[in-house]
Formats: sequence, C-alpha cells, structure tokens
Amino acid sequence: MSDTAFEKALEQYMTQQIAQSTGERLRRLTNVNRYAETLFLKNVWWPMFGNFDHLEAELEVPDLVRGYRYLDFAYILPPLRIDIEIEGFGNHAKHADRGKFEDDHLRAAFLQAGGWEVVRISHDTVKERPHLVRQVLTLMIGKWSTVTVGTRRMTWT
Repeated sequence: MSDTAFEKALEQYMTQQIAQSTGERLRRLTNVNRYAETLFLKNVWWPMFGNFDHLEAELEVPDLVRGYRYLDFAYILPPLRIDIEIEGFGNHAKHADRGKFEDDHLRAAFLQAGGWEVVRISHDTVKERPHLVRQVLTLMIGKWSTVTVGTRRMTWT
C-alpha cells in the first residue's frame, strides 16, 4: 500500500481517536510529540494489517498506584488485550531513576494482573528493525486468535 493510503488512514484514525477522547487522553493525543508512535504505525502496524481496526491510542485504564495509566496502543480483540508501549532510551533507561524503574515494573505487573499482555518495544527497534516487532506481534496475536494479518489468515490457537 502506498504512503498516501497510510497518511489518509492515519488522519482518519487520529481524528476518530481524538473525537472519542476527553481530559488527559485528549491532551496526550493532541499535545504530546507522537513521533515514535506514528513511526510504529507506519513501520509495524500498517504493513501487518493495512488498517487500524481494534487499535486504541492512549487508552485510559485504571491503576491501583496512580489511578489511571495511558497505554500507547491497546489492541483489543477479545479475548486478547495487548498493551503496546513504544519506549525511548532516554525516558526509560538513560534518565530513569530507581523510582521510575520501580514504577515501570509495577505498571506492567498491574496490567498483566488485569488480563493485559504487555509488549515493551524500543523506539530504535521500531525505527531500525520493524520486521522483528512484526514477528513478535504476529506470534502474540496468532497465539490467541484467528485474524487476518496482511493477506495471510493465521490460526495458531
């Protein structure tokens, strides 16, 4: 599919996500630099699916520590729920202190306890080796459901 098709679909997707949002989710969708997330959609998601069905951006989920958390992307196709986090080296490693380290791990633990599969992907991998991210997501999605990925039908249940 062409870059034009991706750009048009991305614009429609983001317009829909913004229209469904209020408060902090709306702020995150409109005021936060979404370069890494857009790169994920272009390099990983779009080549896999050719659409953004069942994918929510900055989904708000309850959390016992902070009240709410915001997932970069939530892929929801029952029974599967995948939290996809695109993480930069600076925020999550280089500049992380012990509190940030603890919070990142508690966040993942609470999400997993709530039935989410959590996938943490580095921005560098999305940029330089997106095929590896596509492989991981294909394995995860195929393990839990029967869905069409690109032109292939997966049935790995």
